Amino acid sequence: MTHKTALLKELNEALNPKYREVKIPFEELRQFAAAIGQFLQQQHESDVEGVLRTNLRDLLRDTFYKGFVMRTEAGRYDLTIQETNDAPIKVLFELKRPDAKIEMCTKDDLNKKALQELVYYYMKEREKDNGGNVYLCHLLITNGNEFFLFEAKEFEQKFYKGLKKKYHDFQSKTEAFYEEIAAPAIAAVQESDSLLRYTYFRLHDFDEEILQVLNGQESPTLAALYKLLSPTHLLKKRIHTDPNELDRQFYNELLHILGLEERKEENGGKMLIARKEQPDSASLVEQTYNKVEKNWQDFVNTKNYGLEREEQMFNITLELVITWLNRILFLKLLEAQLRDYSNDAQYEFLNTQKIGDFTQLNDLFFDVLAIPVEKRQGDFCERFKNVPYLNSALFERTELEKTIKINSLQSNAIVSLYSQSVLRKGLQEEKNEWSIFEYLFTFLEAYNFGSPANDTSTKNLINASVLGLIFEKINGHKDGAIFTPSYITSFICRETIRRTVLDKFNAKYNWTCRSVDELQNDLRRDKIGDDEAIEVINSLRICDPAVGSGHFLVSALNELVYLKYDLNLLKEHRQGRLFEYTLKIENDELVVYDRNGDLFHYNKNDEKSQRAQETLFNEKRYLIEHCLFGVDINPTSVQICRLRLWIELLKHAYYTRESHYNKLETLPNIDINIKCGNSLVYVCEMTSSITTLLREQELLTAEQLRQRVAQYQNAKEKEEKYELERLIASTTLRLKGALKANHEKSRELDNSRLELQTLLAQNPIFERDTKEQKAFERKKGKLQARIAELEDYFEGLESQNAFEWRLAFPEVWDAEGKFVGFDAVIGNPPYIQLQKMGARAELLKQQGYETYDSMGDIYSLFYELGYKLLRPNGKLCYITSNKWMRAGYGEKTREFFVKRTNPELLIDFAGVKIFENATVDTNILLFSKSVYQHTTICAVARQQEKESLKDLSLFVEQEQVVADFSASDNWIVLSPLEQSIKKKIEAVGTPLKDWKDIKIYRGVLTGCNEAFIIDSTKREEILSNCQSDEERERTAELIRPILRGRDIKRYSYEWANLWLIYIPWHFPYQFDNTIQGASEIAEAAFKKQYPSVYSHMLQFKEPLSKRNQAETGIRYEWYAMQRWGANYWEDFSKPKLIYSEIVQEPQFFFDKAGQFYPEATTFIMVGEYLEYLYDVLHSKIATYIFKTFYAGGGLGNGGYRYKKAFLELLPIPKPNADFVQYDIEADLAKSYSLSEEEIAYIMSS
Repeated sequence: MTHKTALLKELNEALNPKYREVKIPFEELRQFAAAIGQFLQQQHESDVEGVLRTNLRDLLRDTFYKGFVMRTEAGRYDLTIQETNDAPIKVLFELKRPDAKIEMCTKDDLNKKALQELVYYYMKEREKDNGGNVYLCHLLITNGNEFFLFEAKEFEQKFYKGLKKKYHDFQSKTEAFYEEIAAPAIAAVQESDSLLRYTYFRLHDFDEEILQVLNGQESPTLAALYKLLSPTHLLKKRIHTDPNELDRQFYNELLHILGLEERKEENGGKMLIARKEQPDSASLVEQTYNKVEKNWQDFVNTKNYGLEREEQMFNITLELVITWLNRILFLKLLEAQLRDYSNDAQYEFLNTQKIGDFTQLNDLFFDVLAIPVEKRQGDFCERFKNVPYLNSALFERTELEKTIKINSLQSNAIVSLYSQSVLRKGLQEEKNEWSIFEYLFTFLEAYNFGSPANDTSTKNLINASVLGLIFEKINGHKDGAIFTPSYITSFICRETIRRTVLDKFNAKYNWTCRSVDELQNDLRRDKIGDDEAIEVINSLRICDPAVGSGHFLVSALNELVYLKYDLNLLKEHRQGRLFEYTLKIENDELVVYDRNGDLFHYNKNDEKSQRAQETLFNEKRYLIEHCLFGVDINPTSVQICRLRLWIELLKHAYYTRESHYNKLETLPNIDINIKCGNSLVYVCEMTSSITTLLREQELLTAEQLRQRVAQYQNAKEKEEKYELERLIASTTLRLKGALKANHEKSRELDNSRLELQTLLAQNPIFERDTKEQKAFERKKGKLQARIAELEDYFEGLESQNAFEWRLAFPEVWDAEGKFVGFDAVIGNPPYIQLQKMGARAELLKQQGYETYDSMGDIYSLFYELGYKLLRPNGKLCYITSNKWMRAGYGEKTREFFVKRTNPELLIDFAGVKIFENATVDTNILLFSKSVYQHTTICAVARQQEKESLKDLSLFVEQEQVVADFSASDNWIVLSPLEQSIKKKIEAVGTPLKDWKDIKIYRGVLTGCNEAFIIDSTKREEILSNCQSDEERERTAELIRPILRGRDIKRYSYEWANLWLIYIPWHFPYQFDNTIQGASEIAEAAFKKQYPSVYSHMLQFKEPLSKRNQAETGIRYEWYAMQRWGANYWEDFSKPKLIYSEIVQEPQFFFDKAGQFYPEATTFIMVGEYLEYLYDVLHSKIATYIFKTFYAGGGLGNGGYRYKKAFLELLPIPKPNADFVQYDIEADLAKSYSLSEEEIAYIMSS
């Protein structure tokens, strides 16, 4: 390899592969070459650092960084780059004079003063106030010619954790730090296996390239240097062609063509997708919706699409449109693949020249793509001769298409051009109206659906990941479905799969491997054959029970392939040799490089390339067929997931040797692994035995059924596929019927019916007396009620599309048909509050979930379901809301985890928002189906920006603490420092609930504020309508000033001139204990004694009577408040603290005179030492303690809740009897015995 080739390779290895493929406009490269040339001419061996600093700053400013903040502060850092004045430093330079040879690093010896200083500056920046700078991206050492470029994460991994304490303990001069701390640390890293990685180059090595470019010739080497020094690389700016990011322009215009739009919920919550408020009748959705409406009577099973007809019609419409869009976008990817393979435009077939309307598109679906090439008829043979037959499943008519097909749409219907359309750029004249067919195809043609390795166009790149993201958003139109970021899915799959594989090998060979490196060593040491080791990995069974678009399964697929590669177990398909290319997981994608570090490009005429493509295709095919399983309640999600997996195979589709490289290998029938159903609802328990049933019903054995599934996956003829499908379905159906008949509830239903039938058939000789008749009627009614309840249960199972996990996947049975379970369960289950699910929640309750809580969330049930699906010692890893950690409804879930599982890893993202357009706080939990070991590795992201979490493995390694969680307590993840603080405050403080003189109460709940809460004008009106001074005096006593939650401020209040008409139950006889229920006598007295108030309340009688109908007019009168503080009303007039419950900072007001009454959004605290507590509760120390340890989690935007049950747990040291307040912070710190470090930590939090 020449020096130039090696230089280009080193530069390219440092770059993001996607950025490596971006073409730099030549004029920009020419200007860069001129600037570098001028910079080199300015350099002299005798220059001082100040000159180098100025010249380098000018170079960077003239090339990339105009508008950025670059500082050259002598005595601090030599040169830094920030995006704005207030932004953190992103790049840090250490400069050395050209003649300072002793201090400058060399490739042979990095451990020089330059690097020692850089380590010190890194530690200084990383440990600065307010949590340190976690946003550093790169660090550089240069003398003007030589450059050493380090990623900041290298320093984070190799130096930060080991030097953190030493940095804080060090008190001497910086020179001593270099020699005594930095130098030994660098030496230790250099002597270890994990060397300090960097990119090295000399600017003078580019002299020829600079001249070359200035003379008008391209230079890949100089282009690589351009990229290396650009903000895209040095500041890790977003790459505009990154295919894993949502292309917002593509997405928005696609919605427009479909006839959809994004709309935020009325409460400002989720971003949902709906039909346009001003619909375009020519759009795909509106045309299809109209067809659905006209053919409504022809649809069956409409109840599966919603409760109301309008909802059903829209869901059917969307499923049809997404089915068609699935096929079209799959074909765009296929077309791009064929074009890339052949480099021939003749392979383009999805355009208006080949296909003129929706009828011809329909013909392409069903008369071309669903039929092998040799069986196609008519002009299709010639017109689509280059379109291969891949698999018929995607192009088979769905159940809905038996009623409506795409050819029923009007191709020439006119639709308006999207206001920000990508097509406007290329139009020579404005064209604002298009036929819908031409618009759709021209729009798609404006984007590149090919491989980044072959992307030479200026079109934006759209790949499978982007399509999955788009479909996930469209498909989540009702619930605001959330697309899980790639770095999350990648981390979850890597952690889960690697831990599972280690467990499998350890169990099989009695090893104790804790990492892949250790596993690799043990495989070599014990000379385990490659085929034997591969079989262990291939035996993995992984499931996502709420599969959505298939994002997690695609990520798991890539991780499995990469793991084999990492263990040197990825073998070529035909010859069994080790895979010769380089694999990496980048942005959750499996990326292939050749030996030059360039992205792999398939060439069927190159034997090595052919073998690599065959290997990747067949490896992924095997894993998809045997290892990956998914279920979703939404049939459209199931379609999309299957499409995603087919696309993963399409990426590696190859021309077969048997066809002399003229036909692509067909895709398998993977639909049998991705199924539709309600994961949470089933009849047959996992433990149900089917061994005897298989024999008694004379059905296939478990092994035979598995064989039929394998045959189905590889069936190429439709007839063979349909026959196998019928055989598998009929076997499963008969097993389900037999198991259902043996189900406990089925037997109870049969017995109850028989008992009722027997009861009704009784014909007593003598007529029943009254007592006997009542007993008869009681028994009959009880039986009828139970029968109705059981019938509703089984009808609910059918209507909710119950999914029988016990029978669905023979791959997780043993030889006798026993359910063994999955090795791993992964995913992002839905977050839906059970109280909002109506009858569906009742059906879930009847399933008997231990984690069910009527105030809880459906994701808790998915945790329990996942546990049931696992084999012993299997792993589950979800990302969900983190509310279960602290919320009351999460107690059952926490108890389940402690008693049933071994929580191994917990990452709490606290206030860091992981999902776009979603306010939910999340966490990742990984547990195994085994006994809790009481050593859960935990990490909390509190202050880090999302970017600092992209490498979650590194984050966990640096921030981890070990926790031992209990079944009943809240789960709070604390650092060692926080654990120390908590231990001290709980040892000294007394929880408020144990202060015998302190009571906390909620304010009054009226149930109809417009009647009870009035302004000063209305108060004067009511008083002026009084008929006597006595009535006026009584009425004035009844109307009290009131404070709401929003009126309470920090140490004060802002009264809104509002008054409460305080009317207790049974008023004015509220203290008469003989009154039970609503009293007409009390109302008559109220009307007589307070006629003016009564007249006012009468205006609101209708809304007042509709309040809480289980009580209004029954337990209390229509004019009374719902809750009036019956047991503590006297405390309203006492000195008290009034506070807001939901706040962003403590907001307490000391009502010393007992003047104000509290409304339902406020709470009061009464008792002794209120003035002391008033100061304590406003203090930074008490606020930190409450928020961190007792508040039950954040509420978004920095908010938290002073819930009574939480506040009562707050441990506060009691004051001395002669207490006089002078400095609450200092007093608390002293009382709690907090160290200076602990105080500083609290004050900075």
